[in-house]
Formats: sequence, structure tokens, C-alpha cells
Amino acid sequence: MLNRLTSEDRERLSEVMARIEDIDADSLAEAALIAQQDGAFLREFAGVAMQELRRRMNAVDVKELPTADVLVTIGAPKKDYRWDFHALDEKVRPLLLPGEWEQLVKVIPPPEPKTYFKAETRKILSLAEKRKGELAEAVTASLFVAESEGPVNLSRIPEVAS
Repeated sequence: MLNRLTSEDRERLSEVMARIEDIDADSLAEAALIAQQDGAFLREFAGVAMQELRRRMNAVDVKELPTADVLVTIGAPKKDYRWDFHALDEKVRPLLLPGEWEQLVKVIPPPEPKTYFKAETRKILSLAEKRKGELAEAVTASLFVAESEGPVNLSRIPEVAS
């Protein structure tokens, strides 16, 4: 059995999150790294475990699997309706009363194609730097540089052997 967070653990962690600004950076970074690694592992494990439970239940054709602590059920399948619009137009439309087709089926024309530009930024900046003058000014006036915050990255610092 895997260790799991109890309701008391979750409550304590909620209290810690409420006071997170009081925690020193070393403890906070360590906790974040552990939670990040464990969280990714647990999400992957949950997916694999649930697939295996589904496989076992399907093998014996059951919708419920009671265990000592958990009742596992398979919910109703999700339906995804996909129409053959050519057949719908040819076979269903002639059988509808006047005006019903327009109420039941919306014909949405495709959007106009958009024009996209891909600028070779380094090449343009290099050319502007070489030619200078009017070209450099035009390039500078045409370029907007947006900078966003980078991600917070966590990695262990290797221990130095003494």
C-alpha cells in the first residue's frame, strides 16, 4: 500500500500554504521539488492503475469491483456524435417539413484564410546592423520585444564529496 496524505496531512499542508511567505527558501524549494516529482509520478501511476483496473473489469465483464477499501466503477460511456453531412443532406433533408432543415442544421461557411508572416529575426537584425541608417531605424520601429517571466526550475544541487 502506498503512503497517502491523510485528511490531517492535507489540513496541515493547507495551513502551511496559508503561511507560505514565512517559510525559508531552502525548505520551500525542497518541498516544491518533492511535490513536483511526486505529483508527476502519482499522476502517471494513477493513469496506469486505472487502465489496469478497467482491463481487469472488462476481462470479467463487470461494471463494479468492490475492494477492501474502494468501490471501483466504470461510468457510462461518453457518446461522440459525428454526422455524415452529405447523407444527412441527401436522405434526411427531403423528409423534413419546410423550415425544419434551417432550424436543425446550421451551415457555417469556412473562415477566410489568414495570412501569417514568419520573420527571420536574427537575419533581419543582422542586416539592419550591417546597413545601419534608414533600414536600422525602420527595423527598430517594426520590432516589438515582449518579455515574459521565465519558468521556475527546480533541480538538486549535487553534493560535493568532502
